[in-house]
Amino acid sequence: MQSRFSVWNGLALACAVAVSGFFCPEARAQEVPAERLALAVGVAEAMHSANNFRELMMASRSGFIMAVRQGGYDEPAAARIWELYVEEVDAGTPTFIRQAAEAYARAFTDQELRELQAFFESPTGQTFTRRQVGLVQAGQQAGAALGVAAGMRAEQRYHQELAAARDGPT
Repeated sequence: MQSRFSVWNGLALACAVAVSGFFCPEARAQEVPAERLALAVGVAEAMHSANNFRELMMASRSGFIMAVRQGGYDEPAAARIWELYVEEVDAGTPTFIRQAAEAYARAFTDQELRELQAFFESPTGQTFTRRQVGLVQAGQQAGAALGVAAGMRAEQRYHQELAAARDGPT
């Protein structure tokens, strides 16, 4: 059955962009020693705690509901789809942690993983992790503002170039 809305594609793209730095071809080509993978699991669990995952997910609720509603679903249906989505993400979180850990194990040395885990378990690392959702949202807003402004300026410059070409040298 084809989905009535494209939110899945948008979510998949957002997730792919978010983790693309960790799943680079160079990292995938390496074998992962079991000891390094165990270190990486600790890092992944510290970075992506259940509370932070839940908070990040909840921050996306309104956009998710809006996308579902734009797909033709009424409010009760959209709310139920959201509940089911939360259940699916909860069920998939252990797989995500494992996959992230595998990527971290390929991307970092044992020493780097120990340092990352120490950071994320430190008071500063815990503060960073708690504030991560807000930081991500602020970064997304800044990026969106930059994109809109750059797009408007590019369009304006394009029309100036067309006018200059049409009118000739002044």
